[in-house]
Amino acid sequence: MDFAYLIVGISKNEEKDLKELYDKTHHTVYGLALSLVRDRVLARDITIETYRRVKQFANTYDTDINAEYWLLDITKNLSINALHDKDIHAALKEGKLDNVSKAVRDTVSSLKNDRGSIIVLKAMSGLSMKEIANLLWYYHASARNEYKRGLKELRKKDNVKRSASDILEYIRRDITSSAPDVYDQILSDKQTRVSFVSHEVLNLSEDEITFTDKDAELEYIRRLAKSGKSAKRARLGGIAAMVLVCVVLVSLVIYAIVENYKKNYDRDRYNLGYEIALVEVDGVVYFQNYKDKSKLYSFDLKTKKLVKLSDDFVKELVTDGEYLFYRNRNDGRIYRINKDGSDRQQISTEAGSSIFLYNDYIYYTSPDGISRMKKDGQDVELVYHNTKEDMFFYDIFVHDDTIFFSGGAGLGIYYLDETGEETEVNVLYFDEAYDLHILGGNIYFNTFKQHAATNRQMPMYRYDLDEKTYHAVSDINLNSSAYYINDKYLYIDGYVRSTSGLKKDQGLYRIDTETGASSLLIDRKSTDIYVSETFIYSYTTDNGGSLIAYDINDINKTIVIF
Repeated sequence: MDFAYLIVGISKNEEKDLKELYDKTHHTVYGLALSLVRDRVLARDITIETYRRVKQFANTYDTDINAEYWLLDITKNLSINALHDKDIHAALKEGKLDNVSKAVRDTVSSLKNDRGSIIVLKAMSGLSMKEIANLLWYYHASARNEYKRGLKELRKKDNVKRSASDILEYIRRDITSSAPDVYDQILSDKQTRVSFVSHEVLNLSEDEITFTDKDAELEYIRRLAKSGKSAKRARLGGIAAMVLVCVVLVSLVIYAIVENYKKNYDRDRYNLGYEIALVEVDGVVYFQNYKDKSKLYSFDLKTKKLVKLSDDFVKELVTDGEYLFYRNRNDGRIYRINKDGSDRQQISTEAGSSIFLYNDYIYYTSPDGISRMKKDGQDVELVYHNTKEDMFFYDIFVHDDTIFFSGGAGLGIYYLDETGEETEVNVLYFDEAYDLHILGGNIYFNTFKQHAATNRQMPMYRYDLDEKTYHAVSDINLNSSAYYINDKYLYIDGYVRSTSGLKKDQGLYRIDTETGASSLLIDRKSTDIYVSETFIYSYTTDNGGSLIAYDINDINKTIVIF
């Protein structure tokens, strides 16, 4: 379920949106807090404070971030920081878990490390295991292993001998039924024990940290070493000595690898959510100007004249040649505007994203599913009403009157079958998929946003609609999620993996989708790419951000837009 539109509403003081967000998520928030602090009274206070912070900081929320992740990150930080507060910690003599089942008590109190929290999040939230791992500061594989070990321990203790899925369902039902209703307290001015606790990640000094047991201390040290936030505090005497010996023996090798890595692996390429909205019509570029708070601008390629068209925060900009259509991130609604900036109109009454123009309609994802409307905002129709909580709409593409969409992390590629009495959802590919484009009977997509931080090889993929199979387009790997298809060519921000496993020949590639042949066109990072008949546009976030147009017939001819 996408809660982003609710947080946008909360930022505008819409209490009904706060109530809806609370109704849909407070069981999960309470469950996560309970698993971390192991005290139902403190977990209740953290739940109250979580939604107060949402009210207070909703205007800082970036709609390109998973809203549930953002919400639970607040809960996690409040929980951890509350336990590090000396007064709160001193009051927690023994965790109060008298209002939950044995399964929940075993999950939150007896499992090692964060196994209980991982299991609770898996049972209660819509987060993928990758997102759960990131939230709790684990590597993906480590979180998955902890999850399996935790479930194995719970099944051993279960007298009924439930299956793993039944245990998760039992935990979900019990936490849901035992979670207190604190909505009235959220709206009140009464302080809680965590009213003055930060919901940000704190860099604590050693004398500010207290631990309930040795396992917690070791876990804290492990996390400090992993996150790199306070590595100097992560000292384990004997182990440190052994590591020092190893470092001396291999120092030259490590130095060479690190230097090469710094040259070839730049995390600025992974500025997910910073793709620029851009289109070109008749020699004029219309774009989201990051130099001016993402407002809508135009740039005439011939006269070099730059003009501001709107103060809206522009995302997902598309055009039919006559009008510009975009999502205004300030309110989540879809707008239409003339190319000279005149006659700006809000054409959607509900929040919408993943805008796609097809024939005379604008297709978009809405809070209830997939909708469409005429280009003037009339004849709004809910094409598919989503009633499944585990169904997400990350990206949509309409081809031959058929709506295709991707579900993002672990949720695949689907299409809508409207031939029967009821619209049905059919799955084509069941794994991570983002940024759909259809060309010549193939669906092109990537898995970059799911695996960006893993340093694994990530080629572009295509799914053959006739053969029902998928494979990599070429041996060029994605360096970011930036790609564009024009004519028969695929343009990507890519690299080649060397025999030693490092990245080389990084830049903007052009790949022939028919032959697979590739060529490196531009030695430049690209956070986003757009290609017209005459220019290749490359945007990068490096050095404050820049947008450059390259002549498609002569790459050496460039126009710097900003």
